[in-house]
Amino acid sequence: MKISSLGFPRIGRLRELKFILERYWRGEATLTDLKNVPVN
Repeated sequence: MKISSLGFPRIGRLRELKFILERYWRGEATLTDLKNVPVN
């Protein structure tokens, strides 16, 4: 079986979703911050 990962889907032009998600995992952002990130 061949598996590949394409990374984060629809992370935004400047990877906003990736960065806020990593901040959330580290405990530096709240769930509200995560929900307020615009995704293109």
